[in-house]
Amino acid sequence: MASVVECQFTGCGFKVTNDSEKIALAMFESHMLTHSKPVPSLKLPPMPRPEINQDITEEDWVCTNTEWTNYKSYLKSICPTISDKEIVNQLHQCCEKGLGRLVIREQPDLLSKDEVEVLKAIKKFAVAKVPICVRRTNLLATRQSSGQSIREFYANVKAAAAVCEFRVKCKQECCKNVVSLVDYTANVVKDVLLIGMADDEIRKDILSMQDLDKKSDQEVIDFAESKELAQAAFNSSAANIAANQGRILNQSLKEKLTLNLRQMLKRNFSLQEVL
Repeated sequence: MASVVECQFTGCGFKVTNDSEKIALAMFESHMLTHSKPVPSLKLPPMPRPEINQDITEEDWVCTNTEWTNYKSYLKSICPTISDKEIVNQLHQCCEKGLGRLVIREQPDLLSKDEVEVLKAIKKFAVAKVPICVRRTNLLATRQSSGQSIREFYANVKAAAAVCEFRVKCKQECCKNVVSLVDYTANVVKDVLLIGMADDEIRKDILSMQDLDKKSDQEVIDFAESKELAQAAFNSSAANIAANQGRILNQSLKEKLTLNLRQMLKRNFSLQEVL
């Protein structure tokens, strides 16, 4: 009678069938080695520590804060037992040399405080003080520069609008006891995109969109990007066609000049024979 041995690991359908029990067990033991092999660990490159510079804008601070959050998560993944004090020390080490010294001069005991307090102290010296009205004025004056893609323009506008505090309290009676503010940043971003867009043809196409007022800024930018990509592809194709036609024309002219030169040489040679 044949011996049958099945693997008991979940999801493994391996089965050994052999007339010899010893051979079946040997084959099964060989299979079990595949389950005992250590899983190779994935070695990721070390994450560089983010740098916090002095005199940065509010938009740059938002990006820096995100980079620090990601780096903190990385530290906790490679060292799960890292203490809050060491987290604060790592945050201070992110500051450029001059900035790091400034925050310590103002508050010598800063590194003994929690992460939130340290971030506030760093931001006070790192971020250049710009009134909100100035930020909004600069945002409304933003224009798409030459060679800048519509997606890049959108990213810059969105980052600048995020720190302009486009929030108001609803004055309706139903919202009288509501503490939260109404955020209309997305509406401003859409308006700035339309005003600052460099391509008039794309702007006309967007303004002719049905239910434009109900479209989000993301929907508008997706539509504009599709138009921009189609336009770039068409221009590239037209340039290639023109270049090919130019090569064909040059080749045709070259052949005609060669033929004329040969005919002239032939006539001259015949004239010399007559003389």
